[in-house]
Amino acid sequence: MGALILAGFVVLFGRILQDILFNLKIEIFGRGIRIGVVVINFFESIVGLYIIKLVLDLVNQNVFLIIFLGLGSSAGGLLVLMVRQKYDRKLVGQRVYFARVAYKGNDDLPALLEEKGFIFTLREIDYINMGPMSLIECAFENRKRKEEFKDCLKGRPDKIVTILPAREVYWTV
Repeated sequence: MGALILAGFVVLFGRILQDILFNLKIEIFGRGIRIGVVVINFFESIVGLYIIKLVLDLVNQNVFLIIFLGLGSSAGGLLVLMVRQKYDRKLVGQRVYFARVAYKGNDDLPALLEEKGFIFTLREIDYINMGPMSLIECAFENRKRKEEFKDCLKGRPDKIVTILPAREVYWTV
């Protein structure tokens, strides 16, 4: 019985470790460190394969143990979600984003953005393949503002949107 409970905790913490490694891999990939992604993939797969082997060994003894081990995996996933939400709330205000939106039509978009308090530049640009388009460039001080900006763009056809995380954004006047 003690070995079974220990196996449940191994599955629980293995799931947490695997999710943490996955999230770390995504962050490192976003920063362009490809060798780091390969190294993390290696360790993530070792953890996953070990957990699969452990589960298969225990399920061979009693098929109903899969429910217990599944609960351990689910609990690990829930813990990771709770930590991720707390971490995301902490990051609000710590990340800066830059956005560029090229669009045709939608003449009310600048007025809407101004009404919502966004600071942006607006100019007309002539794309070789697409013809004349309006171009909005904007920076956001946090994720919340980025999501508000994305909400303003919903339902507007004929747009090209680029939103990038930025280390620093300088306002020059």
